[in-house]
Amino acid sequence: MGRRYKCAAMVLVAVLWLGAGAGAETEWLACSFLSGKGAGQKVTGARIQSNGTIVLAANLEADAPKGQADRSLGAGDRGAVVLLSPDGRSILAVVRVADEVKDLALDGKDHLYVAAGAAGLLKLDPAASKILAKLPVGERCDRVDAATDGHCVGGMCEGSGGGFAVFDPQGKKLGNVGGHHRTYDVCIDGATKTVVTCGYRVVPVKGKGVHIAGMKAWDYTGKAKWRAYDWVGDEASDRFLNRPGDNVANTRGCRVTIGADGKLYAAFQCGGGRHMFRFSPFDLTQKVKIVRGDKFHDFYNTRNEHKAFFAKYDPATGRYLQGQQFVARHSSGRGSTVFVKDGAIEADEKGTVYITGAASAHLPLSYMPPGSGDYRGGGFLLIMSPDFRTRLYCTRVQGGATVRALGIRSTQEGTAIALGGDARPDDEFPPVHAVQPKPAQPTDDRRAREGFFAVFRAR
Repeated sequence: MGRRYKCAAMVLVAVLWLGAGAGAETEWLACSFLSGKGAGQKVTGARIQSNGTIVLAANLEADAPKGQADRSLGAGDRGAVVLLSPDGRSILAVVRVADEVKDLALDGKDHLYVAAGAAGLLKLDPAASKILAKLPVGERCDRVDAATDGHCVGGMCEGSGGGFAVFDPQGKKLGNVGGHHRTYDVCIDGATKTVVTCGYRVVPVKGKGVHIAGMKAWDYTGKAKWRAYDWVGDEASDRFLNRPGDNVANTRGCRVTIGADGKLYAAFQCGGGRHMFRFSPFDLTQKVKIVRGDKFHDFYNTRNEHKAFFAKYDPATGRYLQGQQFVARHSSGRGSTVFVKDGAIEADEKGTVYITGAASAHLPLSYMPPGSGDYRGGGFLLIMSPDFRTRLYCTRVQGGATVRALGIRSTQEGTAIALGGDARPDDEFPPVHAVQPKPAQPTDDRRAREGFFAVFRAR
């Protein structure tokens, strides 16, 4: 992704405090590389505990920076839970738990839930000092989520279609839920006792294979509750994708989450302007309102480059509440790629929405990190007002980055945000109070990706 993307992996973390007038003032508190020598390093999960401690799920080599109280809890040594101080200037601990870690969740008592690939779903105490339970989810655990009350869900994405197991706070298995032909994410809502998955399937429509996004919901026992989008290619069906006309833009369901306001939020990948999100999730004859706005929130002068659509729903019923689009723009005015497939979406108690991912170029930046060069693409954070009408903040983190992980928490100062992902070692990078000022990999190594984290405050 981006203009000079290379394979392999780097790690990125950013932490911000946002209050009224977010983006009007910014102060970098810390910015540091976080990596060792080796490929495949990245942050895959980020959460913030009630005491402000930042917790990351990260795949790191053994020579990555050490913490003040490192330990090993598993058979593997690359998959780690990393605890940072609230200002990001100290690594409290690097806790090795498995061969790999792929996602991270947090419940209302600060217990940690780690999707650990072939090692399954691990539940840890808040200090990551011990593994409280290894929960049986099947072949592997790719994604995990936890409700405030301690119910959790985890399991396998993609592969044979995806499948997840639901557990109560004591670790008792309550049921299984399915996925899609390609499943990307899962979330759990303790208030309505609902589990939601998102993904897509490929359906032939008039001789062309079309990616069709879908969301599905179940109760904790695995009984189906609702099915949104997920249209079919059969022209005789009332669920035919093209029933309202040309509706064949490729779409994928990428991320789902339950916001702190209790609503369901979803981020989708979209390959064209004539997309199915213009219509109700349950009725292709009923148009819905998309907020839209300036040129970065409308899809005119675009082609089949990837763009983002995000929306808010009622988790109990799947009812559509509001939606918005997001696209970058070349200097010519033509649409430019925005990826949210590997990104994240969260919402705070007011319904302010936080979205991360990667863009090829020309984001509508309201803040450019000092010393990060003049390229306007790369890993990004976008913050939208609760009514989706105002772009409160947009920043790139580094030109070669993908922001994969996102955690938020409301504090007296505003909202604390933790970001994580991977990027390149050869882009400009501003070390501030760095625990690792230089990259571990040679900057001319075209295979290298490098870890880093950044901390700043925005008011």
